[in-house]
Amino acid sequence: MSSSKESSSPHKPKPAGHHPFSASIPNAHKKRRYNVLAMTDRYAGPMDPETFCDEFLPVSGEQRPTAVAAFNDMKKCETETDMYKAFIACVKAARFCRDYEFVATATTKDPNDPNKRGYQIVDMGLYHKDHAPEPGPNGGLPASRWDRIALFAEFKTQANSKSADPFEDGDTKQRREVRGQLIGYAAEIFARQHRTHVFSLLILGEYARFVRWDRSGAVFSDKIHYAQKPKQISEFIWRFVCATPQEQGYDESAEEIKKDSLEYKAMMDAHKYTDVPYVADYFKKTCDSDWPWYKLRVDVEPSPFPTDAPHPETSADDPRLPTRGSPTTEPRYFLVGKPHTPTAGLTGRATRGYIAWDLTGRRLVFLKDCWRVDSPRLEKEGHTLLKLKEAKVQRTPTLEREGVVKAMKPHVHYRLVVEEIGCRLDDFADSRELVLVIYECLYAHAMAFKQAKILHRDVSAGNILIMRKEVNGVIYSSGLLNDWDLSKNVDIKEVRQVDRTGTWQFMSARLLLHPSKVHMVQDDLESFLHVLVYEAARWLSRQGRTSLDEFMHSFFDEVEPMDNETIGGVHKAHCFFTGALGFTFKCEQLQHIITTLFGWFKAYYNLHEDRSQIPEKVANPSFSLSEGHSRPPQPLDLVPEGSYLPAKEAQPLDPKVAKQAYAEVAEYLQDHNHMIALFAGQLRLPDWPQNDRLPELQVDPYYQPDPLGLESTSRRSSKRSASQLTGLDTDVSEERRAKASRSRG
Repeated sequence: MSSSKESSSPHKPKPAGHHPFSASIPNAHKKRRYNVLAMTDRYAGPMDPETFCDEFLPVSGEQRPTAVAAFNDMKKCETETDMYKAFIACVKAARFCRDYEFVATATTKDPNDPNKRGYQIVDMGLYHKDHAPEPGPNGGLPASRWDRIALFAEFKTQANSKSADPFEDGDTKQRREVRGQLIGYAAEIFARQHRTHVFSLLILGEYARFVRWDRSGAVFSDKIHYAQKPKQISEFIWRFVCATPQEQGYDESAEEIKKDSLEYKAMMDAHKYTDVPYVADYFKKTCDSDWPWYKLRVDVEPSPFPTDAPHPETSADDPRLPTRGSPTTEPRYFLVGKPHTPTAGLTGRATRGYIAWDLTGRRLVFLKDCWRVDSPRLEKEGHTLLKLKEAKVQRTPTLEREGVVKAMKPHVHYRLVVEEIGCRLDDFADSRELVLVIYECLYAHAMAFKQAKILHRDVSAGNILIMRKEVNGVIYSSGLLNDWDLSKNVDIKEVRQVDRTGTWQFMSARLLLHPSKVHMVQDDLESFLHVLVYEAARWLSRQGRTSLDEFMHSFFDEVEPMDNETIGGVHKAHCFFTGALGFTFKCEQLQHIITTLFGWFKAYYNLHEDRSQIPEKVANPSFSLSEGHSRPPQPLDLVPEGSYLPAKEAQPLDPKVAKQAYAEVAEYLQDHNHMIALFAGQLRLPDWPQNDRLPELQVDPYYQPDPLGLESTSRRSSKRSASQLTGLDTDVSEERRAKASRSRG
């Protein structure tokens, strides 16, 4: 494959951008492998333990309990089970924990975790006594609670103390496995709680390390021989339990809502204040009694527009804008429950989306909570949304509020509130609605590119939303192109950040094959095609394949670590080289769009990527806008009326003129015009199938492909599909195999 001459920020398959749209639900071990890969080069240490405590847990003025010989009994432990009991007994006897207690939870998962695959079980947690888990049935160990745990602890026996130390020199399989465990535990706490950072204890037989986790990575201490010299570990525990909630890592802008409070009553009643049924239903689901609810604060930032003039689409006294001349305004508060769109993974943007009740506006809105890279060269998403409105770009979110919660280099905790609450694209009613919504988002993308000079760069199934509105008893659908936080002004050529995250499944094959390639408009156009194929394959009738499980995994989930980079897209590129998926959809209009686009991308890939043999045929479609077709049931007012004629049959080509033919066809992807016309033409055709969405998902969510192999995060490798990769060897000890069985998948 050829390499791109221009370079951009490299990408990694971070869990947040990979798991939600994976063809199958990843098991715990696969999650750990992705975690290890995503956290490459994100560790700092080892740090002196005393310096660690001084830096992250300020000294308490209160008298400390005596630590002499506090952990002598730990020297006798041979199994991890023995270690749990002895450690808890030692800590209780020394009275280190005040209003907290360590609870062993090594055998029972969190009751809110999935039942079949992907959950993890942490050995032990430190909980406030008011929230400590109760013992299990028949005196068994309690279940872990990710939403209540204050600090987590992982145990390895003395026999494994060196080989299982994830921060020891020498990157072995066992150390990577343990590192993946720890990352996964920290990520679960971040996903369930509102945290700025999380502390953990790693007990390695008679030794221990302290670790601090945040969205930029982890800092770890030197090993200490706590069994012989218990002062440092007792100091760490004592300082933690004496620390303020903010020092412990709790987000001070998130206040838990107590039952019987006014905020709790407001949450229970909020669904009554919308006339959009799906919005009310979404909010009811977020009010899950098994999840804590929060009141989130958003401190409104100064307007990016000059203070001596109103925003182009607002008056000077518009309440959506901050007070003129004032650096800050009164904060606004929003009530949230369980995330509507959860996050996975530890580092990166860690975006969570909430259907939120605006206490001031007394209405339901969408609140986005994320961690953006702190760089003056990266524009805030709220500023981008204002620019899109200024340029009169339709089908994009309407900014209500934005604000920085807290700056923690190199990231900034950021919240954004928008007016629109859309349906997930997965909820499309039939093939025509699917195509219509993608078409309207494609048009929004075109207008942003042409009128505002903004390229989205993260087109995905999660960022294309369905907006439904009832008028005179008829429900009309439209699209909304969401999540502009990775967008970029096309006139800016410089690389703006070290990593670029995106949604792996929908990135173009060329971006996946060449991690430093410049992101171009053709990449986003290809992403729209991938979204269409992804949703159609999951929910619509097809012919030519009895099962799509292996195809979905190879086409969308393929990952290959290579020389400290991560590549994919081999199967996507192969399909483009041949110009076909290997199966077709029964909806003729949908299949026409896919067939035509694959013909265009076949030309584009054969022109821009190396291939040993140029195929003898290339689809060479041409288009013409003409009259003669009746308007569809729902108006299309974004492009002039017309219809799209069928693509020409593929013709044999002389290899000598093939390159010229490819160049002519690839021109269709230079801008949005041909693709918009293709969609619009098919949407105007009559006889679309009615209600053809199938009642059951057409892909097995528990399909288990050959496991992803991560023999090293920095090895040289050839490009292979995921089905060719070998698994991570977990055959290290009987005890470790037994423990691994507690994490399902």
